[in-house]
Amino acid sequence: MLHSFIFAPLLALALLGEPKVKVENQLLDAGEVKAGKKVKVEFKITNTGDAPLIIYEASTSCGCTVSKYPKKPILPNQTEIVSATYDSYKQKGYVHKTITLTTNAEPNKTNLTIRVKVL
Repeated sequence: MLHSFIFAPLLALALLGEPKVKVENQLLDAGEVKAGKKVKVEFKITNTGDAPLIIYEASTSCGCTVSKYPKKPILPNQTEIVSATYDSYKQKGYVHKTITLTTNAEPNKTNLTIRVKVL
């Protein structure tokens, strides 16, 4: 009983707060790459709000891009990395690939973009 008395106010504060997503660079230019090569990029995500930020999903615009994101909540003022690997197999020219983060922040969608010139 004592535990719920202590943790209830903390839970209430977390519910009243609001997480906010700040991305250092929403568009990363990976430069030029030979066709068939993989490119890895990292996006720095900071929670500038006052409640934990939860990333529910990081969906990609195609099967040629795979993303990894933190599964644990990002606490206020904490920075974490969302990484993405793009496979340029069978592609040429300028390519833009998008990773869409679905979070508990408002707005709940944040787009991250990789730009690559495939030679």
